[in-house]
Amino acid sequence: MNRFALSRDAIKRLDGWSTGAQALALLDSAHKLGWTRFLVRPRRLAAIVRFTALPQDRVQNALEALAALGVVELNGDEARLSAPFAEMMTSDGFAMLSDKLAQARLTARLLSKVVESNGAPVLSGDDSLTIARGVTFQPAQVGRDLFRETLESLPEYTAAVRRGRVLDVGCGVASGLLTTAAIFPEIRGLGLELVPAVAAEAVRRAKAQGVDDRVEIRAIDARDFDETAAYDACFWAQPFFSDHARLPTLQAIHRALAPGAVLLEQELESDPEDPAGQAAFAMRRMVFGAQSVPFAPSAECLAAEAASAGFTLVRIASTNLGRMVVLQR
Repeated sequence: MNRFALSRDAIKRLDGWSTGAQALALLDSAHKLGWTRFLVRPRRLAAIVRFTALPQDRVQNALEALAALGVVELNGDEARLSAPFAEMMTSDGFAMLSDKLAQARLTARLLSKVVESNGAPVLSGDDSLTIARGVTFQPAQVGRDLFRETLESLPEYTAAVRRGRVLDVGCGVASGLLTTAAIFPEIRGLGLELVPAVAAEAVRRAKAQGVDDRVEIRAIDARDFDETAAYDACFWAQPFFSDHARLPTLQAIHRALAPGAVLLEQELESDPEDPAGQAAFAMRRMVFGAQSVPFAPSAECLAAEAASAGFTLVRIASTNLGRMVVLQR
């Protein structure tokens, strides 16, 4: 009976993981085929059948499965996306469903590569762009409101950026920089991004937001940035910098900032207490570790690291986006 109980425990866990994988696959397929866009507003079953060109019983079963997952709401013979998923279909919302689904697919592929080979997973430009889109927020109204609240709890950084020159190192698709530019119309910003495909998307978003006259994006290795004492504030997206690049990057930032300028870093995440969170944390750590990127350094570790490049800790602040390390040049 002991061995049976052990097998039953393993099967229960496997069934749970399998259900999650099936749910993601179902939503991913429905999204690719346009169901999510079609169901943003209520649709009758007959209209959905015509749209999908599938048999009615298959459509009905799919809708009931999506409803059980909380993706769809059913009301008689009508179906529509649930409010949380409908929000992720808006262009001005906090995050896009397509970006999060693409990120999930890529993460699963990277996890497989980590255990299948001895080297670091090689990321293409498209892979890097998928990550950059998936980890950030949209520079639209919801994101602006959230970011404005964050800045209110960081008066040192806000005072430095309000009328000054801002540097964003490892800017990704530049959501933070573009949002800062939208909130403070007098600033001038520069984003540094290593991957050309990601930098190109940041340029496109700057134009779409109408701030490209004040925000410049450069595809450059931050270690090669050679401006001196030119910026009043900097945000460093430290979670994506490898071990060997961190100190040279901090030294380049130190050179670029004027005396008294402020550097801001984010403690992206910490080890969660709940079992489900711990499992996800451990798998993300696998991907970061295979690429020699420190995973989830604490705010205290970030402060000590920055001190080695000449920065002085002002304080560690608690914000709606987690703990932030405020440093001064």
